[in-house]
Amino acid sequence: AAAPRATGYGIACGRDPHRLIGIDLDVDPAYGSDAAGALRQLALQHLFTIPPTVTVLTPSGGRHLWLTGPADATVPNSAGRLAPGIDIRGSGGYLVGPGSVTAHGRYRLAPG
Repeated sequence: AAAPRATGYGIACGRDPHRLIGIDLDVDPAYGSDAAGALRQLALQHLFTIPPTVTVLTPSGGRHLWLTGPADATVPNSAGRLAPGIDIRGSGGYLVGPGSVTAHGRYRLAPG
């Protein structure tokens, strides 16, 4: 059942043809840092770049980065495994779609 006053939709991750992978970057004072900074640090440490991509801004101040997953691998879901506040949405997971509204606010596309 939907939460009262919530309207929206989910986007399935890890499915063909695009194999969408979501990187959910949370902002939470409980762990004292923001996940976007942790992702940038991981990219520098492991020598990879984060490509320009569709980004959805969440009501809590976080971001969902939408990426295409590899054709030859299944990417599992995880929560905080890479770093605190970084959740991966892969096979069997979903992302809340832009325009969705919950009791906490609206999910919206980032400019650009």
